[in-house]
Amino acid sequence: MTETPSTPIVARSVLIACIVVFALSQFQRAAGGVFGPVLGDRLDLTATALGLVVGTMFVANLAAQGPAGAALDRFGPRRVLAWSLAVIGAGTLLFALAPSLGAAAWPALVAARVLVGMGMAGSAGGVQVALARFLPPGDYGYGKGLLVSLGGIGGLLGTWPLSVALERMPWSVSFVLAAGLAATALVIVLRAIPEGAPLLTSKDDAPVGYLALLRDGAVLRILELGAVAYAPITTVTGLWGGPYLQSVHGLSPEAAGKALMGLYSMTIAAGFAFGWLDRTGRARAWVVVTGAIGSAACLASLALLPSPGVALALALLASSVFLQQFYIPLGVLLRDAVPPHALGRANALMILLGVGMIPAMQTGFGAALDVATASGFETAAAYRMAFAIVATTIAAALVLYSWPRKG
Repeated sequence: MTETPSTPIVARSVLIACIVVFALSQFQRAAGGVFGPVLGDRLDLTATALGLVVGTMFVANLAAQGPAGAALDRFGPRRVLAWSLAVIGAGTLLFALAPSLGAAAWPALVAARVLVGMGMAGSAGGVQVALARFLPPGDYGYGKGLLVSLGGIGGLLGTWPLSVALERMPWSVSFVLAAGLAATALVIVLRAIPEGAPLLTSKDDAPVGYLALLRDGAVLRILELGAVAYAPITTVTGLWGGPYLQSVHGLSPEAAGKALMGLYSMTIAAGFAFGWLDRTGRARAWVVVTGAIGSAACLASLALLPSPGVALALALLASSVFLQQFYIPLGVLLRDAVPPHALGRANALMILLGVGMIPAMQTGFGAALDVATASGFETAAAYRMAFAIVATTIAAALVLYSWPRKG
């Protein structure tokens, strides 16, 4: 194996490029909640058709994780990120033009979101591998924290600013500009990220496949906890937090939206905090465990308290969202558990499990509400049961992570 020399200037340039790419991905993830209603009204789409347009991006993202991880290990982050951004740009451009295609509009919209999802599969793992390869080893966690914090601004741009753009500009102009952002990110990646020496040559160890990683006890325990890294946050901020605040605490839609924006901002603050903490060299595994325990405890408190006020409920939700950023040091543990030429595949597994758990937890939360309501429980009690399920899921993953095993 050969190492890629890196200078402070290279490391800084790579970090900036990765933040830009991550921000673009966060924008694409958040945009569905904004363009969905606009698209439904403009094309008179049914709820099912609209759901397919929004959801196919996530399905394509999961389906492409395996090939993307293998490509990262073989070709390196620069090439994979470049191709991924080109695909995202092409998909976004098609998305800009699709509504004007008449009868072909809906298939074109679906195809566009598939392209975006495929591109995001390579960009998500690509930024992680680039940071691991070109940042000093002790700065990897700090870089991941900055990635979450500064890149999270892209998610904010995909909410209210995109809504304003769609109100004041034609659809095609808004998304042609978004495609231009992908092209800009592509140029930045090609200029900032070096090609680098190959991590795997014919004289190196054999490539590490996905099954070999899953048979590794140290990797498997990290993946088990990683399965609940993203889903609790997305379940609250992306779907059920608003209905909970409105139906249980009586907030208006506008007030609930502001509260959710505040909850989302906690991920940005937590990125700085967890990144700084990792850089200090404190016990990384204990930071992970403490964060997971704290998040589960906050959600368990919401389940156990009979009638928490809105201030306490928001404080507990905000604390849970903040502490869920334990996945930042967890990602550093994953880097340390695998050889450098297997990090692409390892990150692909982490993303596959973490993102795949999102629809499962969101659906399970809703199913718990339906079952509890059908059984005669009041709305507040139904939400308490649903929060209990999320807290129990995190606790179960933590038990698996902590369980001693061989390998």
